Amino acid sequence: DNENVSLQSICRYKDGFLGVVYRYVQPTQEEIDSGVYDVESSYTIETYDADFNKLSTISLDELQKSIEDDGGYFYVQNVAADDDGNVYMTLDSSLYVLDSNGALKCKIDFENWINGMVTTSDGQVYVMYYNEQYESVMAPVDLAAKAVGAALENLPTNNNGSPQAFPAGDGKIYVVGSTKLYLYDIATQTSEE
Repeated sequence: DNENVSLQSICRYKDGFLGVVYRYVQPTQEEIDSGVYDVESSYTIETYDADFNKLSTISLDELQKSIEDDGGYFYVQNVAADDDGNVYMTLDSSLYVLDSNGALKCKIDFENWINGMVTTSDGQVYVMYYNEQYESVMAPVDLAAKAVGAALENLPTNNNGSPQAFPAGDGKIYVVGSTKLYLYDIATQTSEE
């Protein structure tokens, strides 16, 4: 009865459907009475069709247990999906790729913080992260190699060096700068305001 559910993240899922990550927290009555919470949380990914009918629910309990058993902290930050139904999730400086049933396909570790992801209209997932010089870069995820490809060049940034990106279609993405919106062409690696 005390369960607290929050919408953690959303992403475009295959076939234009919607993927939603929910976080569930259920404090005990003792924690509620004392006001001190040391609650466990759990996560699911639910997929919905264009009419918001639920298609599937994927539990992240197995992945969460594995990470926490290894001494890590499980908190989903960014989520993306490709056209094959694979789900990409970032947790601090690691990227996890799950298949459409929630099984782990691969894990890619980064030296620094991951600050976003975007899926282009052709289904390619790009991850934004800080490189060794602490500059914000964006690179494609190469699922076959279980790594990221070469960083895109000439990517606009904002004042804090961490741009947001959104799909724009036709091999392009929108990049939010400090006071301007840019249309970035991935093929030519150029942008226009």
